[in-house]
Amino acid sequence: MPATLHFTGWSRPVLASVIEHLTRDWRGPVLDLQRTLVIVPTRQAGRRLREGLALEAEKSGAGVLPPRVLPPEAFLARLDKGTAPVASPVISGLAWAQVLTTVDLEECREVFPVDPVDRDLPWAAGVARSLETCRRALAESGLTLDTARQKLGSEFTDAARWAALSRLEQRYLAVLREHGLRDAQSAKIENAAAPEWPEEIDRIIIAAVPDPMPLAFHALARLEARSGVPVHVLVPAPAALAHAFDAWGRPLTSHWPQQEIPLPDFDRMVRLCANPAAQAAAAAALLARHENPVGAAAIGLLDAEVGPALEERLAQEDRAAFNPDGRPAAQHPLCEQLRLLRELLGGRPFHAFARWLRDPLVLESIAANPQLLEALDEFQAEHLPATLDRALTLATPGPLRQSMQLARRLLEDFTRLPFPLALQNWLAESCARHTFSAANPDDAAWIHLAGELGTSAAEIEAAAQLFPALRLGPTGKLDLLLRSIQDTALPVERPAAALDLNGWLEMPWEDAPHLILTGFNDGSVPDAVTSDPFLPDSLRRTLDLRCNDDRLARDASLLRFLLESRAGSGRVDILLGRTTAAGDPLRPSRLLFRCPDAALPARALALFHATDADDGPPPPPWQLAWTLTPPAPAAEMSILHTLHVTAFRDYLACPFRFYLSHGVGMSSVDPGMTEMSHADFGTVLHHALRDLASTETLRTTDDEPVLREFLLSRLDEVLATRYGTPLTTPLAIQAESARQRLAAAARIIAAQRADGWVTEATELRFRDLLGHDLQLPGTSHVIRGTIDLIEHHPATGRRRVIDYKTSGSAKDPADEHWINLKKRRDQSARHPWMLATDATGSPRRWRNLQLPLYAAALREKYCAVPAAGYFQLPKAASQSALVLWEDFDERTLESALACARGVMECLSRREFWPPSENVDFDAYESIFFGNAGAACTLVPQ
Repeated sequence: MPATLHFTGWSRPVLASVIEHLTRDWRGPVLDLQRTLVIVPTRQAGRRLREGLALEAEKSGAGVLPPRVLPPEAFLARLDKGTAPVASPVISGLAWAQVLTTVDLEECREVFPVDPVDRDLPWAAGVARSLETCRRALAESGLTLDTARQKLGSEFTDAARWAALSRLEQRYLAVLREHGLRDAQSAKIENAAAPEWPEEIDRIIIAAVPDPMPLAFHALARLEARSGVPVHVLVPAPAALAHAFDAWGRPLTSHWPQQEIPLPDFDRMVRLCANPAAQAAAAAALLARHENPVGAAAIGLLDAEVGPALEERLAQEDRAAFNPDGRPAAQHPLCEQLRLLRELLGGRPFHAFARWLRDPLVLESIAANPQLLEALDEFQAEHLPATLDRALTLATPGPLRQSMQLARRLLEDFTRLPFPLALQNWLAESCARHTFSAANPDDAAWIHLAGELGTSAAEIEAAAQLFPALRLGPTGKLDLLLRSIQDTALPVERPAAALDLNGWLEMPWEDAPHLILTGFNDGSVPDAVTSDPFLPDSLRRTLDLRCNDDRLARDASLLRFLLESRAGSGRVDILLGRTTAAGDPLRPSRLLFRCPDAALPARALALFHATDADDGPPPPPWQLAWTLTPPAPAAEMSILHTLHVTAFRDYLACPFRFYLSHGVGMSSVDPGMTEMSHADFGTVLHHALRDLASTETLRTTDDEPVLREFLLSRLDEVLATRYGTPLTTPLAIQAESARQRLAAAARIIAAQRADGWVTEATELRFRDLLGHDLQLPGTSHVIRGTIDLIEHHPATGRRRVIDYKTSGSAKDPADEHWINLKKRRDQSARHPWMLATDATGSPRRWRNLQLPLYAAALREKYCAVPAAGYFQLPKAASQSALVLWEDFDERTLESALACARGVMECLSRREFWPPSENVDFDAYESIFFGNAGAACTLVPQ
């Protein structure tokens, strides 16, 4: 007996029509629908139906015993006879992996024309997912890979490929049978072929289910024939369109794709927006027309990417939103922690440990020392450890080392304990000191997901025991765990008076008079299969599977229903995006072009050639969200009393940036750094060179091989102490560069020694040279510094101060200390004491005082102005040289010291403002946004 179709018309929403049909013969104090089975398109539609029935009964003061309400997939699941357990997705995936990693690929070259690079578990898992996606699509029409092969026939172009797929499927099914299990897709097909409903029912109602799923309807037809239970199909369309639907109320592809869809006020109804954020703003503006939009308006979320922007915009306007699909588990912080755990199990990279340690729950649980993150940054910047194990060899006792040891112990648990227990230990330690509250939505989501993970971990551990040949280690099990939850949604509690963000198939069930459809782009409405390795759309048509034409027919009929149901009293607004959030272009839905030919050009212009005005009012001018207000300089601040010779350069460049760096201590750390910074590279070379004065032989020898051997061996010691052994690839490359520079240094030193110069001291501090720090007459500041190299020429009595320079290119010492104002007119001086003249009388401005201050210390010690220069060790070893500052004399030194006094006087007056507009390097660019004066407030004087 065929199903009975009931055409409910277009005058009202589906929900009202379905409730009317279910309550038509209701009499008595209780609305008893327990013996009724209602098939609905989605779970959310089922929720709406149950709520609607309860409200309908409440109008009469009656109670309600609700019907069994199921979407098609759940209906098929209820038909399972339970003759043997059905394999879980995890077990199915492992069964496929066993087949794919053991089958002779020569037997299925049509499927695998080229051998995989790594025929391992990750490769097998990826292929298995593709095969199962194909099998699920086939099962919707009652087909397997083998029956599809038979249906296609031997004359089919790809017959050999499908024969190979069939053989793989048979191997997979045989593996499941060995373990006494059934395949989920095969079981679904078997149950639909001979359905037995486990509970008594008097009638079956298919309530406006437009999505064609042949297997469910085949099962219903057989169930009706076997039990005699009548099947009624409610079709949301007028009876005059009976010819446009099949016997199960599904829209016909022969009718709907060709029909015009009337949009009588297109310019008002349809709006093209720039991106998801613009769509959210437009939807919020439409909702604002209602004093209370709940019940008056409903939102259709057709493109999931619009969801976050829409929720954020509504929250800004104090409107609660509820997405029935829940929150994607894959985006939860706990899943990010599992991904970090996966990285750590794969090789224990230190960057993954550092990111784990920065997790708020982890930090709260294991950080007894509030300076732990500061210690982590300093350790990472100094040692650049590649792995956690390497870091433990370099770390000194303290809270950071303890956290490393804890992480290593927890990681070792995965090799000596069952996977669920090791995972439990990891999660427990990661949140040991956090008090969870089920009343807190974030905590509730964490608790729920942790429970789901525990259950899945136990299932994975049991499944791994069934397939010992796969040798599923901790990383493989964690991969399975992450894949098992990637499509899971976390339940979200529905706030009171919230606006639902409905999916496309739920919109006909909305009873609000005003509908706002967002994301009305091709690919969302209608959705489409664009690339499938096994089932392209043409083959889907051949096999009578759901194809793009079916989706187009479905969505055309749904849109027509939504428009017609609000034609008399109501409104429909359609919003679509021009681009995604990432800027990728989007196409308008093809349904918007189902219009008379005469209207087509205007619509095309509106949807493809929109002006800026179509995106709404222009955004407001960019402005700073906040301003930096550093603390006032305190009396105990070190820069008011003590300066290092290198700090003068920073003050001369910009007094405010100097204050942030040297006064407040603001600095940045790159946690992803894998190689030495320029400063660290220079420090390593300095450490190798500083021991040249350690013995008499090294101070005086001009034997280049001896000097080179000493410097290179010292370099290896420094690198091993600081970074461990063996060096990572980036560090090894830098180490080779350092070796080349030190070899060049040995050559230059040997030549200087042969010319009579002797190393008198290296890395010598002022207080060791003078017995105290340097202090200029008439100033209160003390100056600290360490001279890289002091050389003495015994034959002439001359001395010189040398600073090692390891920058990428050679630097002239004079040019590094003052600026030629004729060439840099834009570098005007703020104070007269910044100015100087060189030996030719050319105007200069001081920008660095390092070498002059070194020379001042030596003059105080030896009562003579020494020579000064750079020991150049640039990237190109051939350019290595010792370069002296020509014309550096008493007059130049006194000019530099006058500049130093001026800096110290400004510091005494606490002058740190205004900031300089142009600096050679701005460490604070990311917070100044190109305008330090606007981004910061004046430092209190």
